Amino acid sequence: MKSIFKCALSLAAVLACCMTLTGCLSHWFVDSSSRLQFLNSTAAKTIVGLDVMQQQDTSAFRTWIDETVLPGERSRVHEEDWVGNFKLRIRYTQSPDGSGKESQFVFDTKLDGGSLFLIVQDEGDSLSVHFR
Repeated sequence: MKSIFKCALSLAAVLACCMTLTGCLSHWFVDSSSRLQFLNSTAAKTIVGLDVMQQQDTSAFRTWIDETVLPGERSRVHEEDWVGNFKLRIRYTQSPDGSGKESQFVFDTKLDGGSLFLIVQDEGDSLSVHFR
C-alpha cells in the first residue's frame, strides 16, 4: 500500500512540475518573443512605423509597429516572435506633425527576447538608436 501511495505521489509531483512549465510560466526559462516599445526622442521628426527585414527575402520588410509617434512620445508595446539577428527599418518624416516625404533608417540588431525599449534620437538629417 505504501509503494502505491509513493508512486501516486511521485506521479502527481511530476504532473505538477509539468503544469508549471506551460504557458507564460515557461517565459521564466526561455523567452521566445520580443516586446518592443520605443521613444521618439527627436526634436522634429515623426516616426510612422518600424519594420523587420524578412530573413528569406532581404528586400522585403514585415511591419512590426504601424503607429505614428510624434516627437517626445512613446509607442505602445508591441509583441512579436522575433528572436535572433535582424535588420530593422524605422520609417519617419522630417516634420513634427507627420506630414511630408517619408524617409527610412535601417540598422542591424540582435533581439534576445523579453522586453526591449528603443530610444530613437536625431543625428543630423538621419537618426541614431540605442536600446535601454
